[in-house]
Amino acid sequence: MVCSNYFVSRKEVIPTVLIDLPASLALGHLFAVIGSRALEQYYKKFADTYMKPLSFAMLYMIGCYVPITGYFYFAYPAWSLNYLWDPERIPWFLGLIVVPGYAMMAFIGWVSAAFWIVRKKSWVACLQLFWALSLVAVVCWLTSDAFLHIGDYAQFQLGEAPLLWKERGFFVMMMVMGGLLTAGALVAGYAIWREGRRYHASIRLGSS
Repeated sequence: MVCSNYFVSRKEVIPTVLIDLPASLALGHLFAVIGSRALEQYYKKFADTYMKPLSFAMLYMIGCYVPITGYFYFAYPAWSLNYLWDPERIPWFLGLIVVPGYAMMAFIGWVSAAFWIVRKKSWVACLQLFWALSLVAVVCWLTSDAFLHIGDYAQFQLGEAPLLWKERGFFVMMMVMGGLLTAGALVAGYAIWREGRRYHASIRLGSS
C-alpha cells in the first residue's frame, strides 16, 4: 500500500498549508467574536477581558492545532504543499517557520478582530471572519483535487495517486486528528464564551 509506512515516510504527502494559514486566521477572528462580550469591557479590566480569553485561544493553537498540523506537515510534506512543489527540493527547516506561523496567524486574527470589538464595532469583526472563512472555502475548492488524493509528489503529477479514502489507515487517522481539532476548538470556544458571560454576571452583581 502507498501509505503502509506513513508514520515514518516523508515522501508520501498531503495538501494543507494553503488551507491551514487562512483557517488559522479565521480561528483567531472566530475566537475574538465569541469573546466579544468580554472584549467590549476591555477598558475596565484588561487582564480578564482581553488577555484571559486570548490565552484560551492561543493555548488551543499551541497545544492542539500546531502539533497536529505540524505532524501532517513533516510526515506528509507533499500533501501539505498541495503537490505544488517537490518537498525534496524544499529545506526541511521551512516547516519550523511555517507551522508556528499558524499560531501567529491566529494571533493576528484575534488582534485585528478585537481591535474593532473593543470599539463597539463587532460587525466589522464579523465581516473579517466572513472574509477569512470565504478564503478558506475558495482555497479548499481550488485544492480539492490535491486534498482528495494521497501519494508522493511524482505519483500525483503522473495522476497515479490513489483517492484518500482508499488508504484506510491514513483516512482513519485523519478523521481522528480532525475530531481532536474540532473538539479542542469547541472547548476553547466555550471557555472564551464562558469567560465573557462570567464577567458580565459579575458586573450585574456589582451594580445591583
